[in-house]
Amino acid sequence: MNSWQPLLFAVFVGCGGDVKNSLVYDAALVRAGVPVEMHLFERGGHAFGLRRTSEPITAWPRLVEAWLAELGATSAAMNR
Repeated sequence: MNSWQPLLFAVFVGCGGDVKNSLVYDAALVRAGVPVEMHLFERGGHAFGLRRTSEPITAWPRLVEAWLAELGATSAAMNR
């Protein structure tokens, strides 16, 4: 892991499982100075994608949009 690693937005679903590897990965990226945004959801199922559900994970597309805007990486941010 080094600072040349591309920025990362990560969404993981625990589903009652172990998320330790996700946390280790996030910590390694942070140590390497890589911009990272990680969200862990308790439920969401496999292959949750963009379909709307009643689960909180449905919000992930809005979360990535907000993160990209914060980084100035959206067309709206670039047109300011």
